[in-house]
Amino acid sequence: MEPVVEEHEEGPLVSAPSEERGEGSDLTLVRVLGDIESFMSPDKRSYNLRREDILELPSSIANILKENKKAELYSA
Repeated sequence: MEPVVEEHEEGPLVSAPSEERGEGSDLTLVRVLGDIESFMSPDKRSYNLRREDILELPSSIANILKENKKAELYSA
């Protein structure tokens, strides 16, 4: 199932499909600071992120993006 995209004043908000957000899901809300080339996560999901996207990502990916100054993390 594809991610859910909602339009907001700040830009598109992308969230994981509801069945992937069950108990124990480890997702972090992030704001992307710059365009990021398409990449594949360890769970074989492909991401194509653009500046000002706001979305939930697996915490492991969110932390890597933060460490590389590509995203800001928000507590949900």
